[in-house]
Amino acid sequence: MVEVRLIGVTKRFGTTLALDEVSLTVPDGSITAVVGPSGCGKTTLLRIIAGLEVPDSGRVLFDGRDITDLPPKDRNIGMVFQDLALFPHLTVLDNVAFGLIARGYGAEEAKERAMNLIRLLRLEGLERRYPHQLSGGQQQRVALARALAPNPSILLLDEPFGALDARLREQLLWEVRRLHDEWGFTAIHVTHDQAEALAIADKLAIMRDGRIIRDGPSEKVVRDPRSEFAARFLGANVLRLKKVGSFKYKIGEQVLEFDRKEDEILLAFYPEEVEPSDKGFEGEVKAISFSRLGYRLIVVIDGKEVEVLWKERPGPKIRFKPTNPVFIPCE
Repeated sequence: MVEVRLIGVTKRFGTTLALDEVSLTVPDGSITAVVGPSGCGKTTLLRIIAGLEVPDSGRVLFDGRDITDLPPKDRNIGMVFQDLALFPHLTVLDNVAFGLIARGYGAEEAKERAMNLIRLLRLEGLERRYPHQLSGGQQQRVALARALAPNPSILLLDEPFGALDARLREQLLWEVRRLHDEWGFTAIHVTHDQAEALAIADKLAIMRDGRIIRDGPSEKVVRDPRSEFAARFLGANVLRLKKVGSFKYKIGEQVLEFDRKEDEILLAFYPEEVEPSDKGFEGEVKAISFSRLGYRLIVVIDGKEVEVLWKERPGPKIRFKPTNPVFIPCE
């Protein structure tokens, strides 16, 4: 297990600032998810950790050792790329064994270890097939097996599950979690999907415009996102209310009570954390869809759309209150 630290890392591509003095600590043995919208710098950060890019300034440390200028082959990392990068002319077995042979393993030892990974990732019987003969999920498992074959200290995942359907993506996330718990490697998972990140990560880092705007244990970040951008990215609704009296706040013509003192508050709440209440928000239901968890509603409150998970099919209007409201400093 290895602790990864980035200290003041900056990277430009021409006039584009990809990373802006990024500092981050990835605890040894953790799974840390780096999330954010497309173009925020997530993949650049991962490539710098891997040694595939060199920062313009700042340092990268593994267990306190400065490895900023160390070549990728000497970092003991495994990486699963977004496009998987499987060798089309090699079989499953040879794809998985490739990195082992490149690191000096003998052919027989490499194939034996590769077969162990193939069995572990439930690919047995497919070892003589080529990548084009596999399903998308099977290709993902081959890429994961290849990355893990040399027993890396750090596993880097660059959005490898984005093209898969929801059920298969969930299965592979559990597969990574299971292997992590058995082997104890440090993992960094880059994704733009907050649900995917929360399904697997111990720690969450949210990026925006080349900077990390919030990081910490996943549950703590969800409960205290600290900014409107982070809250919305995590799937929360955010409403702005103004103080009109002692503990009374107004949105449109609606007045609600909150135990706060600020003149203005940003109230965040997640769709599933609401309950019916005569003293809550009143909104007009604009759209309904059904899921196994209940009815997902788009509700309009004073011209603002929010998403709510409702247990029973609603009428044209509903009244509700958040059960776990999160208050965010006004920016």
